[in-house]
Amino acid sequence: MAEGTALAIPGLFLTCVEYFKLARLSRDFTDDFGSCLLELRASEIRLHRWGNAAGITDERSETFVQQLQKNHTQDEIVFAHHACKVIAKRLGRAKDDSQEIMDMNRSGAEDLDVADEMQRLEISAPQASRASRALQHVKSGYERSLRFTNRAAVRGKWALYKKSELTGLIEVIGDHVSTLEKLFPQEERTLAAAEATSMDRDAIKVLAPITAKNDPILADALKAEAPRKGYSWDGIVTNGFATAHYGTIRKTDNPDAAGSSWSNMTTGDYAVVHSGDVIGYDERLPAMSSAYADVVSGAMDHDDFPYGKGKKGKGQNGQGQIDRP
Repeated sequence: MAEGTALAIPGLFLTCVEYFKLARLSRDFTDDFGSCLLELRASEIRLHRWGNAAGITDERSETFVQQLQKNHTQDEIVFAHHACKVIAKRLGRAKDDSQEIMDMNRSGAEDLDVADEMQRLEISAPQASRASRALQHVKSGYERSLRFTNRAAVRGKWALYKKSELTGLIEVIGDHVSTLEKLFPQEERTLAAAEATSMDRDAIKVLAPITAKNDPILADALKAEAPRKGYSWDGIVTNGFATAHYGTIRKTDNPDAAGSSWSNMTTGDYAVVHSGDVIGYDERLPAMSSAYADVVSGAMDHDDFPYGKGKKGKGQNGQGQIDRP
């Protein structure tokens, strides 16, 4: 029985991958489209990571099956099979529900065409677009190691229509992927570290809260990688009576922290700008504070940004303008 159960795991995993690949968010996701899409894609990456760590490459994956039977008990094999089966069933049920909604509304594929994901991110959630590209890059790497001999099992795009459906789906999948991760702990962490290394600081900043909730292994990898990433400042306009600082502020130097880069910066009117890092201060932040609304939390006394507390400023419009006190 254990042998047949082990043989079925690769096929179940690839079915789950296909379901994820065809999943979309409907037009009902508006203000939180960016964060919701990243949660969905991050959950997909987490499953891919486990499959890669386990050594699944195709429906047979003979080496994986042999190693599973050699290194794990019958109960562990059954647990792994059950986890993959539940994930596949839950994704399949979500796809069926999506089809029923489409049939009831008689809207066909048109309502399912949620517009190009990256285009919508650029419009409604530009900060999430870079993180989405980072996840897509990671997923492409994992997909290259897979070989599909039967793609007929899952056909057609499908969508999630409510945030509650997305949340419930991700929670169930996360619980069962946790079971799978316990079988291959070291490989998982090595792969997650490589994922984090491939991401820039902006992507890490956006993904940090999402992974903290849904992917603890990647969350740890991002936390370790964050101090080694520098800021990138581009196209910043500071004018009026603004007083601005662009860069990090630390009590002590961090030899692992990367430097920052600046380009295309414009200062006008009576604005005063300092671009660069400030290292060393005596429990008091310098009088000059960050005026860039999105990166105010970078003016910090914690090297593990974006996990540090940071300081809030009075940024008005995200364009580097701040009121003079």
